Amino acid sequence: MANISIFFAYADPGTGMLLWQVLAAFFLGAAFYFKNIFRWIKNLFSKKG
Repeated sequence: MANISIFFAYADPGTGMLLWQVLAAFFLGAAFYFKNIFRWIKNLFSKKG
């Protein structure tokens, strides 16, 4: 007879908010890191009037 163990994982409600916070921090950090590239692309497509 095989001994089968069942594991129950529990994630409290704050875990979902933590994931959203990590994603937001990643994208905002990347935006600030690549700010010069974004500015260069914006200037590339803007009118030089």
